[in-house]
Amino acid sequence: MLVKAFRVEFTSPYHVGWRRAEPLIDSLTLHRSLIALYNLIYGHNQETILNKLKVSALLPTVKKKDYYEPVLPLPPLPSKIRFRKAGLEWITLSTAISLVKDLAKHGRLLITSLKNNKVIVKLDNITEELCVESKILKLCDEVVEVPQSGFIEKFEVILNRIDRLTNSADLFKILGYKAKSDMMVVFQSSDANTLRTAEELLKILGEVGLGGLKSRGLGKFVVKGETQINREYFSKEACAGYNLLLGSYVLDDPPIDLTSSFVNVKLMAGYSGPPQDGYVLPYLNYAGAGSIINARTIPEPVIREVKTSNIGSLLVFNPIIIGCCA
Repeated sequence: MLVKAFRVEFTSPYHVGWRRAEPLIDSLTLHRSLIALYNLIYGHNQETILNKLKVSALLPTVKKKDYYEPVLPLPPLPSKIRFRKAGLEWITLSTAISLVKDLAKHGRLLITSLKNNKVIVKLDNITEELCVESKILKLCDEVVEVPQSGFIEKFEVILNRIDRLTNSADLFKILGYKAKSDMMVVFQSSDANTLRTAEELLKILGEVGLGGLKSRGLGKFVVKGETQINREYFSKEACAGYNLLLGSYVLDDPPIDLTSSFVNVKLMAGYSGPPQDGYVLPYLNYAGAGSIINARTIPEPVIREVKTSNIGSLLVFNPIIIGCCA
């Protein structure tokens, strides 16, 4: 499986989310935007961008010696400490893969304590030690360069809208998030042409804008080019057993064992679509990036059609999944 990663610099804040603004742009939103752009430009043969392309969420990055690595939202692992209260929000990809391997080998784990920026993880009759740096859970021998500015911050601005008939003012508030450092998206496919097409679409999408309120200038970004990553991680394909999600995936198809999965649960609901063809979204819980799922069968792409009055819409769950089965 071929893989390409791109660093992205946002030149404006962004507004994404189903019922409220979310700090991360998930793979579901990004993939739908790429499909819409592909349809607008080419208008045919969407198989290339639908099934042949796996997409990650847009993720913050840290720099290592020879490459960049994405950081993921920390999943709700079994713990005696409260992550938020302890200031833990993120986990490096290396650390997440290590923990998923531990789960595959031992079947369970428990975070027992946090002291002096050291986290103790209990695995059956043995313990491991992880470290904390700048709200990131990482391997203690892992050297990472964290952006001094941080990753993401909330964005809020009050704007004025004029009623052309009455000349009255209508103040309204825009909420969103602002990326304070470069982010990364990873594409994966067995077809080199598909990856080239995805790269071209990503560059165009940066000019058009991603997410809501594009008419207000939100969602603009610049693709800074392909970046070096640890390709060994991405050689581990999805499997029946423990997997790490770098994007969005459904929780019910194929069956996921929720009793032994640790999921960053996201909710899809509300209203979407353009003014001329708006539609009600299905009420759907799904797993977000950073989730650790225990799949009973090998996870496959899931495409669901949403009926509208006009052209219709698709929900595409085809994220990058790193398999860590025993």
